Amino acid sequence: MNSLFCWLVLVYHNFNLTMSKSKLFTGQPIFSQVLSYVPRTNIFALADEYGTDAYYKYFKTYEHLVTLLYGIFNRCNGLREVVTGIQAWEKRIQHLGILYQPRRTTLADANQNRPSEIFEKIYYDLYTRYSHFLPDSRNKKKGRKLYIVDSTTISLFQEILKSAGRSPVNGKRKGGIKVHTLIDSDHDVPCLVRMSAAASADVAFLKKINLQKGSVIVMDRGYAHGYEHLNRFNDEGIIWVSRLRGNSVYENLHENEIRDYQREKGVIQDQNILMGHNHHTKNKKLSARLITFKDAETGHIFEFISNGMKLTATQIATYYKRR
Repeated sequence: MNSLFCWLVLVYHNFNLTMSKSKLFTGQPIFSQVLSYVPRTNIFALADEYGTDAYYKYFKTYEHLVTLLYGIFNRCNGLREVVTGIQAWEKRIQHLGILYQPRRTTLADANQNRPSEIFEKIYYDLYTRYSHFLPDSRNKKKGRKLYIVDSTTISLFQEILKSAGRSPVNGKRKGGIKVHTLIDSDHDVPCLVRMSAAASADVAFLKKINLQKGSVIVMDRGYAHGYEHLNRFNDEGIIWVSRLRGNSVYENLHENEIRDYQREKGVIQDQNILMGHNHHTKNKKLSARLITFKDAETGHIFEFISNGMKLTATQIATYYKRR
């Protein structure tokens, strides 16, 4: 839902830049102006298609959507705060078609029972409708389509998720939810979002990613040990770039030549390697490039891995820097 709101703000900003001042929504709250880009008829059609209003007499999908977006817009910390604020805003947003202001229990029940997939469909519907309003300066650059993978953990009190996560030695349970996101770098908006337990491994998210041949996907080292998924990317013609994990086992197969201009930019070493151990014949292995790079500004040493055999070492480092 945060992704949906950020998307709407981007559309609102870039659409207004393309319009004359006489067409701006003067006198209306910014929240109302942002919501004006959410066509109610489309929401009603999607709700009918997926049956998300079938058992709701008053608190329909559209009211639910606006209520959640309001909570994000005003940084509410609880359901009571959301509900109280919506009631206070009744006169200011009644023209948006909010026919019912929910009670706290109504909102809680809707959050639990209404399928989250409907909001995913709404997001992609708006993405299709407004993608041409986003900045296109980077789209004009020649090169491969770049995607970025990352995750963030939403920590919750142990009382809320008592069984979430494993109990480490220090007794602090890693409870909460981990949000995995695939971001379209050209538009700076998510194109795939999935949630998992906070203690779960990041690598499981890779199996949900399907990209076009020739795309580039950049990820942090938390995803770098998913050899099965990275080998699938190899077979599908997708270039991936990540960082080497500290406990990785690999064999140096070949030292690649480093030209002078690459050394000047910070490339220290360029190797072809085979990742994986020999403990069992069924263990997955992965062929990759290992680039050792020194950042000129900070002096830090980075070890990048990639399947981009035809890329230069500096190109691989640049792709990760864009992440």
